[in-house]
Amino acid sequence: MSESATPPKLAPPGAGLPLLESLVVRAPRPPVSPPRYTRESALTGVEQTAERLLARTAPLSHAQLVTPKLITRVRGLEDSSRFWSPSMVLEHLCITGRGTAQLIILLSQGGRSERRVNIAAVKPVGRDPVEVREEFTAIHRGLRAQLAAEAASHWEGPKHTHPWFGALTAADWLRLFASHLRLHEKQLELLLA
Repeated sequence: MSESATPPKLAPPGAGLPLLESLVVRAPRPPVSPPRYTRESALTGVEQTAERLLARTAPLSHAQLVTPKLITRVRGLEDSSRFWSPSMVLEHLCITGRGTAQLIILLSQGGRSERRVNIAAVKPVGRDPVEVREEFTAIHRGLRAQLAAEAASHWEGPKHTHPWFGALTAADWLRLFASHLRLHEKQLELLLA
């Protein structure tokens, strides 16, 4: 791992995963395979991982929060995500968290969306780290209450397509929400190493 002020040459956002990883991600799962998370454990996972991310970034100076660092690629992350700052990780999780929460609520209400999930569109742009932390905190600490207030009962009903994982129900999107946070927690650990 090395730090650099000049962005390295990486694959463009939205380029996807290496072929073998991509095939594994898209492989059909056995129908009898139990999900990794229940709805409750997924919500708890989101909350606990979010708190760890906040705790790990709280003592960082402004310079440490905004300085990108080149890391080795984490399995499951695109090459373009290898040169981020800690604040960029949280910013990305704000973008995806906000959108995923809205999609979970819509699907749980029996609704459908024509919105296409675009991996390149959820990359961070380098917003103010104070605002990012505030938004990250609000989204992730408020998710349980938001779902309790707005989600309905169609957790295994309508589906919406993720470009890597295929058609997902509201329950699947919630499980993905938790897994996605854990993935970026690994990224943050490398950034802070």
